[in-house]
Amino acid sequence: MACWTNHAALPRSVDEQECLKVLDELHRLDQVPWDGPTGIYAICKYGAKVWFAEGYIGSPVALRKWTQAQDMRKWEKIQQQMSQSPHSTANGQSSHQAYHIANAQGEPLKDQQERLQAILANGWESDPDPGHPWSISDADIALAHDSNTKQSLPDQKKEGTP
Repeated sequence: MACWTNHAALPRSVDEQECLKVLDELHRLDQVPWDGPTGIYAICKYGAKVWFAEGYIGSPVALRKWTQAQDMRKWEKIQQQMSQSPHSTANGQSSHQAYHIANAQGEPLKDQQERLQAILANGWESDPDPGHPWSISDADIALAHDSNTKQSLPDQKKEGTP
């Protein structure tokens, strides 16, 4: 469960035992490995960081359910999204990449300040489009979160100081 809860809290209505059962079924019935770039740990991390934040999934319980389009299970769709990268090719051409932080044309926001503001506004702890030269490191995001927290705290003045 830590692979999920390290990135998103479970809603109160979710039964943790049911989550564990679904994860076990992913491994036993669907033959998804625990580790690896598209294994259960990676699926949970991506689901919690991206799908949960965007309101597409509430917990691991939904991973074995069908997508809204009814074309594949949610865990399969997450694997598909994780395997897409700007470096993968089909017939020598770059595949289309869907960026999580993009402008109206679907192109990634590369301006560091705009990108960081979008990440902070969404409450993310890491860049949802990692691995690019313009991606922002987790350390920089944590620093910005910390800085924003300190700025939002009221000034505490000592007695007798103006």
